[in-house]
Amino acid sequence: MKYHISELINAEKLQHLMQRFYEITHIPCTIIDPDGNILKTNDNIMLAAGWKNICLNFHRKHPESLARCIESDTILSKQIIENKQYSLYKCRNGLIDGAIPIYVAQEHAASLFIGQFFLEPPDTDHFRRQAADYGYDIEKYLDALREVPVFDEKTVRQGLLFLGDLAELIALMGFKEKELLDLKSELEQRVETRTLELKKAFDEIKTLRGILPICSFCKKVRNDKGYWEQIDVYIHKHMQTDISHSVCPECIKKHYPEY
Repeated sequence: MKYHISELINAEKLQHLMQRFYEITHIPCTIIDPDGNILKTNDNIMLAAGWKNICLNFHRKHPESLARCIESDTILSKQIIENKQYSLYKCRNGLIDGAIPIYVAQEHAASLFIGQFFLEPPDTDHFRRQAADYGYDIEKYLDALREVPVFDEKTVRQGLLFLGDLAELIALMGFKEKELLDLKSELEQRVETRTLELKKAFDEIKTLRGILPICSFCKKVRNDKGYWEQIDVYIHKHMQTDISHSVCPECIKKHYPEY
């Protein structure tokens, strides 16, 4: 893509909107670029709202469970790029994530992820065993589990589509603005180049309007570097004019009287 998604959006404004959306719906969300990196604001803050402790302080802190997180994100990203629509996925750590691709100028610019949540009440015993496998503090882990919301699929789908449309709209506006700025820069560059060309042409015309030193015998012209050139060569260089040789009527009579 011509621009990276971070160049097209106002990260701070989008972060504010995502946070407001989370406060209303309690649906966590974030935006990830095509390389899998979470976008950040100018203050290096993750472009995310509502991420849960169970992921931030447990799953993404343990090497094995982190590897499962990355694998799940990769699978989900692949699904939405192939299908070009939203997708829901149960990650290998047992939570539900959703994602939708963001397209700008028909190119995949980023993906909007929502999660973590459940579509039905979780199996507490399963997460208790998982805590033991990873060596988590079981009670703290279960407290974090209780913070994860349970949504019905319709609510998740509507939230995902809304956020995806919002992010795509903001990115498209940024894309149009970038195009206009690039066009302005290109036009300014063209004007500058054309101005220099005209200045050079005027300088050459002024030179031609001055007195040209011409040899009285061979008719060569002395250029500004002191070298002698054929007059047709000199004119071609300074006026960008092609020379076509011919013979005038007087010279024809003098040199070719038979004609």
